[in-house]
Amino acid sequence: FKFTYTGNPSVDGRFDPHGIAADSLSNLVIADWITRQLHLIDENGHFLCYFDFFPNKFMSESPTGLCIDSQDLLFVCSYDSDKVKVMKYLH
Repeated sequence: FKFTYTGNPSVDGRFDPHGIAADSLSNLVIADWITRQLHLIDENGHFLCYFDFFPNKFMSESPTGLCIDSQDLLFVCSYDSDKVKVMKYLH
């Protein structure tokens, strides 16, 4: 293995990855089922930031599927929702 990523080390709690995608800069976006957040890590497994796509913790939406297209648009599917959310996260 090149590295093992177990979540952001500065945050306590369980990490439950349910999707992963790579962008044009070799960064990885990982969908975390438990926190309903997306983790952005670099190609060496170092944590860069979170994207809070599902801020309402009382809803059942959790990210489950990820895809990044050739223009670095991030497509996110969620559990128990009929929506696909799209965002441009690289500037």
